[in-house]
Amino acid sequence: MIKYLYPIVLYACSSKTSNNQDDQVILDQDSLSDQDPFFSDSDLPNIMDELDPTYCDATAAEYPNVPGATSYFVGSYIQSDTEWIGREKWILFPNESWQNAAYQQWIDGDEEMADIAQGYPCEISWDMRVEELEELETCLACTLAFYVQADISTSSTSCPQGLWSDPAEQNWETIYEIANANGSSIFYFRSNGNPFGWGYASDQALNFLSEPSCKWF
Repeated sequence: MIKYLYPIVLYACSSKTSNNQDDQVILDQDSLSDQDPFFSDSDLPNIMDELDPTYCDATAAEYPNVPGATSYFVGSYIQSDTEWIGREKWILFPNESWQNAAYQQWIDGDEEMADIAQGYPCEISWDMRVEELEELETCLACTLAFYVQADISTSSTSCPQGLWSDPAEQNWETIYEIANANGSSIFYFRSNGNPFGWGYASDQALNFLSEPSCKWF
């Protein structure tokens, strides 16, 4: 499961920098909230609007020439008839050093680095199959339990393949317990009882956003 990250190797940096990198990131951040109807068409506030692509900028300045990214996990679940369906994403906003490394790989012919080379975020997307469970084991304040199975959506995935090529990262399963009250949601892992996502809730939909983190490659 890709939520427990593995080390990633990136190759040589160039001296290229983007004068309009900040504009590119901001523009693409705006478009994230519109590009996936699964997130924008529910009756909930769009969790994509709450991502901050600049979260790791100050930290990145302390580690010059180290490729990295601001990292978020997001998810959306919608009830269709009597079943739930879902989609989850890992979204990475590249820092300048990762952009520079990607640019060198791009001009060397690696087309999958094109978006990162231009300062745009990349994402890894999974389609989620859901079985609603009756028993709550860890979170006594929760109201729902989901056994979820994730299958990578390659057509919606734009991050370099090295980030998701391992079979365990393409297909995984886990159990969530979800607190759903007063229009908000908190997602917990049943395995350890730890919360990992906060969002919005209605009778027919749930979403979540993780805390941002800084990833170094």
